[in-house]
Amino acid sequence: AIVNAADTKCLYGKGVDGAVNKAGGPALIEARKQLPVRAGTRDVRCPVGDAVVTVGGNLRCRHVIHAVGPNFNPKAQWVQKVAPDGEEKLHSAYLSAMHRAKEHGVRTLAFSLLSAGFF
Repeated sequence: AIVNAADTKCLYGKGVDGAVNKAGGPALIEARKQLPVRAGTRDVRCPVGDAVVTVGGNLRCRHVIHAVGPNFNPKAQWVQKVAPDGEEKLHSAYLSAMHRAKEHGVRTLAFSLLSAGFF
């Protein structure tokens, strides 16, 4: 499996997320659309510090684990405020990805860098 650096909507992103979507093709894109929106939110499929799993689509892996880390870019705080517990949320995102991998019987896991790019 691979760990994708996603945003909270968990649909279409830029950078690594966009490349994963493109390579995964229609099956991956549809699987992401089918992720349930969290209760009490408008469009959050995966909150900051958590991870969700979809099929790999056209990728050479069975699963894609979409993990959401906090936004540490001070110039982009208008997009998503950096929480005071940002480091804890980042740690939680990595741990959540590993827990999801274990739940799905994943034996090999490749991580993209979380919280390091576009939001």
